[in-house]
Amino acid sequence: PNVGKSSIVRAISSATPEVSNYPFTTRGMTLGHVEVFWEDQSTTAAAVIPEIGDKRSKWKKDATTESMIQSYAFSQLCQVMDSPGLLVRADNERNEMEALTLAAMQHLPTAVMYVMDLSGGAGDKCSSIEDQLQLRREVRTRFPRRPW
Repeated sequence: PNVGKSSIVRAISSATPEVSNYPFTTRGMTLGHVEVFWEDQSTTAAAVIPEIGDKRSKWKKDATTESMIQSYAFSQLCQVMDSPGLLVRADNERNEMEALTLAAMQHLPTAVMYVMDLSGGAGDKCSSIEDQLQLRREVRTRFPRRPW
């Protein structure tokens, strides 16, 4: 908890999760999008965070963005999800939000970005660096085919 997951999702996508400086701010899933532009089949060239218009249905594109778009072979709109954090504990001890996070990872074609607080000050007694590393190992073992 309180390592900056929501701040990262807010910065890299159109999602607007609540961001506060205390543990367990995220109490549900928040979805956003980022448009990724590709030069060819194997190279990621650039990413653009779509700005949501008044009706939240069309992306705004200015002259600079349009120029950039034309210089790439194709683009892909990717979904980004912010979810509540996990703690080091057995599955039968997890709360509903932790179970939802794991279910989303199980059923969605996802890449995983694991965020850690190496200062040790994540704000919760269950979030020591050692606990965070243990949780990372457990999640990687559970989802071995996900890109990390």
